[in-house]
Amino acid sequence: MYVHLTNVSVQKHGTEYNSLHGGKWSVQNLALYLEGTHGKEVTDRLFGSISWLIVHSLKAVAPVMANDRHCFECYGYDIIIDNNLKPWLVEVNASPSLTSTTVTDRILKYKLIDNILSVVLPPDGVPDVRWNKIPSQDALGNFELLLDEEIAAQEDNSNTHHSKNARSLAEDYDSRPNKVNNFADNENCSVTYCTDFDKSILMNNFEKRGWIQVASEEYWNFYWACVQSCRNIFSVDSGYRMGDNQMINHFPNHYELSRKDLLVKNIKRYRKDLERDGNGLAEKAESNWSNSASTRYLHLDFVPITFVLPADYNMFVEEYRKNPQSTWIMKPCGKSQGAGIFLINKLSKLKRWSREAKNAFHPQIAKESYVISRYIDNPLLIGGKKFDLRLYVLVTSFRPLKAYLFKQGFCRFCTVKYDTSVTELDNMYVHLTNVSVQKHGTEYNSLHGGKWSVQNLALYLEGTHGKEVTDRLFGSISWLIVHSLKAVAPVMANDRHCFECYGYDIIIDNNLKPWLVEVNASPSLTSTTVTDRILKYKLIDNILSVVLPPDGVPDVRWNKIPSQDALGNFELLLDEEIAAQEENQHSSHIRICKSLANRWK
Repeated sequence: MYVHLTNVSVQKHGTEYNSLHGGKWSVQNLALYLEGTHGKEVTDRLFGSISWLIVHSLKAVAPVMANDRHCFECYGYDIIIDNNLKPWLVEVNASPSLTSTTVTDRILKYKLIDNILSVVLPPDGVPDVRWNKIPSQDALGNFELLLDEEIAAQEDNSNTHHSKNARSLAEDYDSRPNKVNNFADNENCSVTYCTDFDKSILMNNFEKRGWIQVASEEYWNFYWACVQSCRNIFSVDSGYRMGDNQMINHFPNHYELSRKDLLVKNIKRYRKDLERDGNGLAEKAESNWSNSASTRYLHLDFVPITFVLPADYNMFVEEYRKNPQSTWIMKPCGKSQGAGIFLINKLSKLKRWSREAKNAFHPQIAKESYVISRYIDNPLLIGGKKFDLRLYVLVTSFRPLKAYLFKQGFCRFCTVKYDTSVTELDNMYVHLTNVSVQKHGTEYNSLHGGKWSVQNLALYLEGTHGKEVTDRLFGSISWLIVHSLKAVAPVMANDRHCFECYGYDIIIDNNLKPWLVEVNASPSLTSTTVTDRILKYKLIDNILSVVLPPDGVPDVRWNKIPSQDALGNFELLLDEEIAAQEENQHSSHIRICKSLANRWK
């Protein structure tokens, strides 16, 4: 049935079903496709024939219908087109589904009901059967008159009437918006947006600006998309060309930073490039990590030793044998929210996992690459519990690099006290701070969500370690973020229509050294507490203020230099156009550290 029946109620159970687009295509897109493959005249004739089909199916039942003046009805016509471009009526539904399977679906059906009410009700909006049922042109909305027999009665030749219907419908379908448009051409236009996420935090921010929601198939100015939609838009096959007044919230190859394996690869390449150029940033020194002698980068040592499996297995084993007592953490490269993560402290456990990966009962494991990193087993603890930081970093350009830090980050705490014993190695409530994991624990507190503001962390650290040490820590966090972005900048597709807000996950060890855990391209906008909701609402509001010109209309010709007022809770981390004047990067590091320490207050 997945081959023969198009019903969503059937197809949604198939393994190939895509919940993002729901296996649907707008009629406007179909018309564009047919015009490109068969020409405009043939396409117009097809849609005219569809109109003819509908009209005469209604005429066929008209004599037997109980025509009560209190009634109206919206029918769902199912039509199939054969390879000769001949339309066939499959069936007619008296109660077409109003269930929405996608965001686009929801918008379409909302408009449908709104337009139905405008057509069937008098201008005052009060039902009245004495009304003559002739709606104004404005009231029609997205409806077009197919037939009014009072007018058509004057026409003797039904074939002429058919031709007129055909032309009318073809003109209606031809009124679709172009893919590439210029906002400036119409001064009365409102900013239009679409989104793949049904989140009130997003919608409220868009709607308070007076923006109008449209489907992704329509012309939009601003698209808050999921990463897959972004890839589809920028794919060579899509043929989509964005206009000057369009923006989207991801860079085409964001995964260079957000995929765990690619992040590590890019940072390693960045270090080697600096080392080859003789740059002091790549300076190394002897290290004695856990009684194991090795060298480390003095200034760029912010990612734990990491290997990609299975490709780097032999190198990992060599490193493991230097210190067999150490603990390692395994993560699937392309997943988030703590999915698929586990800890190992014996090589035998990794070998067992490797055997399972080759097992036919675990085909999903075999297809995935994993990263294995040295586990930070000496984390800074507060109240005996492990925590990490979630910080938001906005990038508006990679070349030159323009990055902003959101000051209202937060700490995420585990619900169970930290314990490195073997018995607790598999207890994710001890080791993983992800809310998606911790919220299922018996100790989870839904009032505060296991979160603490970064400002509270700074106050705590000043009280326990002093202001100077705390300032140095937050300066090092700034340094870490800037150089992780510099590491990927050369390989990023720096499209002027793009910006991106990354979720940085950082852990602090008991020496107050920050370590980069991972970077998320789509940090969660789900609110687990009232404080969380306020924070994320401000985040989106401030992002829009930074990435948009002062008039609030997306325009890629703008120089992307927001005013101080527009920054809100963001602070400039780096603008390379300004930083290019700085020759000594080490002194720049010190300056960044001091600047960041002040701005966290």
